[in-house]
Amino acid sequence: MTLRPEWIVLMLKRKVEGEDRVIDVQSFIINGEDVIPIFSDTETFKAQAEGSGFEENGLEIKLDFYLSLLNGDEIFVLNPGGLDPKRLTVGDLKNWGNE
Repeated sequence: MTLRPEWIVLMLKRKVEGEDRVIDVQSFIINGEDVIPIFSDTETFKAQAEGSGFEENGLEIKLDFYLSLLNGDEIFVLNPGGLDPKRLTVGDLKNWGNE
């Protein structure tokens, strides 16, 4: 992988409105596995979300902050609509850039 980014983009089930204090992250079942799509940047999110109905539901968040909210057993797909999507675990995200 590349250098670890400071920020990632999440796809939310619904757009955050006003003073919302809850973010409801969208996940999908892929090959029988519940995975969370994440995106390397806003431009990538917009390009890959186009036509999905989730175009307005991107949330840029600091990776370290997001990692602090996780249970530890989540599975992710980085840039799932791209040419080279990557399946990642929480451990992979924590070690991103250290491999």
